[in-house]
Amino acid sequence: MRPFIFLFVATLLATYVLGGGLAGALEKIYLWDCYQIAWEWQGDKQQYILPLGKGKDLIVNHRGSGPDVAPPGPGSENYYKLIENMNAMVRDARKAKGDGPFQSLIAEMDRILDQVVAIRLSEFEKWAERDLKKDFAKNKINVIMEDKTDSRYNLQWKAVNYRETVKANKALFASKTDRKNFRDWLSNYGSPDFKPSSPTKPYTEGAGTHFKVMKAWRDTVAALKATC
Repeated sequence: MRPFIFLFVATLLATYVLGGGLAGALEKIYLWDCYQIAWEWQGDKQQYILPLGKGKDLIVNHRGSGPDVAPPGPGSENYYKLIENMNAMVRDARKAKGDGPFQSLIAEMDRILDQVVAIRLSEFEKWAERDLKKDFAKNKINVIMEDKTDSRYNLQWKAVNYRETVKANKALFASKTDRKNFRDWLSNYGSPDFKPSSPTKPYTEGAGTHFKVMKAWRDTVAALKATC
C-alpha cells in the first residue's frame, strides 16, 4: 500500500502548487517530506495530508484506476488548507516524538522553506511592480523603482522607492497625511488585513492572491521554528 500512496502523492503534488518554476518544485519536495513524516509517525492512519478515505474536499471520488482529483486553481482555499495541515502535522509529530526520528527530514525542510520564501517574495514583488506601474501610469503618477537582490539564490526584482516617488510627485503628496497614507498603502501592498485610515484605492485581486501565497509560506517558517 505504501508505494502506491507515495506514487499517488507524487502525482497529486503538482495540482497543489501555485505556479511552476523552482518554487513550485521545492514546494513539492517539502510536501513530500511532510508526507513522509506523517507516514513514519502514524502510517496509513494519519489524517493530516491526503488521508485515506477522507479529504473529500481534496478528492472527488475513487475509481478503479485511482482517485479522481479536483485540482485547486491559483490561490484556492485548498492550497492554503493543505499548507495549514502540513504545519499542524509537523507540530504534532515533533511534540509527540521529538526531532529524533525526523531529524534529516526537518533539516531538509528548513533549507527548502528558506528558499521558497525568498522566491515567493521576489515573485510577489515582480508582480507588484507590473501592477503598480500600470496603475501609476493610468493615474499619471511618476513612480520611481529601485533594484533589489537576494544574492543567496540569485534573485533580482524591483520595488517602489517611496522617498524618490514622493519627491517626483510633490503636488500629489504635499501633506504629511497624504505621504503617510501612501507609505502605509505601499508597505501593506496586497494584504487583505490592511485597513487604511482614509479611503485608498483597493488592491487588485491578483495582488491579494500573491500576497496570501507569500504569507502562507512565511507563516510556515514561523510554525516550523515554533516547534523547535
